[in-house]
Amino acid sequence: MNNLQSEMEQLLKDISILDFTLVDFSEYLDTHPFDKQAIAYFNHYNKIRMDLISYTHLRAHETK
Repeated sequence: MNNLQSEMEQLLKDISILDFTLVDFSEYLDTHPFDKQAIAYFNHYNKIRMDLISYTHLRAHETK
């Protein structure tokens, strides 16, 4: 396995973990829609997820 493949697998794993975390936050926010700290955490982890997705796309296109 080369370094890029290993890196991509780790990135996808991290994105998957963040997906689970965001679903959990979403379910919490369904019942606590005014919890400012939970909203801030959700936004924080969503930004990290989006950044990882963007980085993953960039890395994938570098090899083409």
